[in-house]
Amino acid sequence: AYLLPWYQRGYSEMMVFRNVVHDRANAWRDDRKLKTHLRPATLFGDKFEQYVNLSRISSAGDGQVGYDDAFLGV
Repeated sequence: AYLLPWYQRGYSEMMVFRNVVHDRANAWRDDRKLKTHLRPATLFGDKFEQYVNLSRISSAGDGQVGYDDAFLGV
């Protein structure tokens, strides 16, 4: 139910969803307050595109986004 609207908007690769979960889990799991937000309603809600962008930045290896990488804003 949470993924379908994003899938219909063009996020058709499961790896995008996996990367968001993995990235936010790494960023939030050690914070007592933030880790309560590790749930589908939060990760795939209104801020999903922001989380996608953050996961792209984190996975860029050395922390740099490549020149040709799409960036939709955070």
